Amino acid sequence: MGMQGAATEIGKTFDWEVTRRLAGYMTPYRRDIAIAMAAMIFSVAASVTGPPLIGYAVDEGIRTGDMRTVILGAVVFLVIQVVGYVGFRIQLRHMAMVGQSVIRELRDQLFAHVQRLSMSFFSTYETGRIIARVIGDVNVLREAISFAVIGVVRDLFTVLGMLIAMLLIDPALTLVAVGVVVSLSIIANFWRIYARQAYIRVRETNAAVNAELAENINGIRVVKAYNRERYNAERFRDGHNQDNLDSNMRATLVASMFFPSIDLVGGVAIGSLIYVGGLLVLDEQLSVFKLLTFVLYIEQFFFPIRLLAQRVNVFQRPWPPGTRFSGCWISRLKFRMPQTPNRLAASRGTFSSKM
Repeated sequence: MGMQGAATEIGKTFDWEVTRRLAGYMTPYRRDIAIAMAAMIFSVAASVTGPPLIGYAVDEGIRTGDMRTVILGAVVFLVIQVVGYVGFRIQLRHMAMVGQSVIRELRDQLFAHVQRLSMSFFSTYETGRIIARVIGDVNVLREAISFAVIGVVRDLFTVLGMLIAMLLIDPALTLVAVGVVVSLSIIANFWRIYARQAYIRVRETNAAVNAELAENINGIRVVKAYNRERYNAERFRDGHNQDNLDSNMRATLVASMFFPSIDLVGGVAIGSLIYVGGLLVLDEQLSVFKLLTFVLYIEQFFFPIRLLAQRVNVFQRPWPPGTRFSGCWISRLKFRMPQTPNRLAASRGTFSSKM
């Protein structure tokens, strides 16, 4: 695989065949997935109900000096957060079990398949790339199954739940939140596109480095016999290793542009809301409860949207590895080793050295 293969993978963002295959591996674990989805509801509810409780305790308790209301609000908030913690832990535990079980089965099948491949395959496919497929790409699938599948749903439900709650509290202020969500979504979508290209390039250069290392270690006798140590070291340093450095620096640059942009938009939105909302509170046109609730909601928007962008990117990352697995499994082999080789008949021969 070279640059052409990498370019093909970058252009391929979704593959229904790969999705169907991965879903087939997850089918035996439907019960764990259902438990994770049910537990997700409690964690989402805890995130959505937190800001109104804090706003109510501040407005009706602290502002009026009613300590009983403050204590009641604090106790209810803590109980809800504990329930959300338990639900989130159950979700992570069951999805981690599903991810680890699926990856174990996939790795076993991939290892067994490699054992059955013909010698012609290994003459054209580097050892390092095989290792990258069995270890690196399989871990990408594990990360997607364990964290991205339910995580994407949880983040979407969290954002939608916050928007619905704000709409019920104050439809006019909700427009401010919608503007923040739209701005963050646009930034996250641009980041997702560039991050996908950058991370795929990182995986390609990692595979090239692994392949070069494995080939040099396996062929160290040939390297020393032909005195190629300096040549191979220079080729590795100036070629594969430099490409790997450049790709990682590019990925770091993309990440460094995304997260500060999210913080900047959030800071401007919260500052504007506090200024305008504070004037309305002083004029008694807006309650402290609504202002504080909306400030907390907008501040919480950053976390699920940021995670949603990351998880969508993680969720798309399995398609190139999955496509490579599919291509490896369905590739036609020039020669397939028989499962039960034929036993050769006993034979005797003679040798003569007559001149």
